[in-house]
Amino acid sequence: MVADAEPESRGFPLTGVLTAMGLLELAGAVSAGMRPQDLGLLAVGLAAAAGLGAARGATVTVSVRDGRPFAGCVTRPGAVPTARNFAP
Repeated sequence: MVADAEPESRGFPLTGVLTAMGLLELAGAVSAGMRPQDLGLLAVGLAAAAGLGAARGATVTVSVRDGRPFAGCVTRPGAVPTARNFAP
């Protein structure tokens, strides 16, 4: 790859496929009729996913390493740097 070229976009094809499958399944369930319990379980799942996503987002820091974006873990103060969590 040429140094001046834009980084290639890899995307996440599996994420798109799984999202489409979930939406199709949800659409089928909605057309068959949903009960209040179904809506409650959807709301609980949505809240759990949002909470876990927020927790994950709070533990990741994005910096630049070698001119490219790098996502590393947030370390607690006084932690010993390792190859996994060392950010120069």
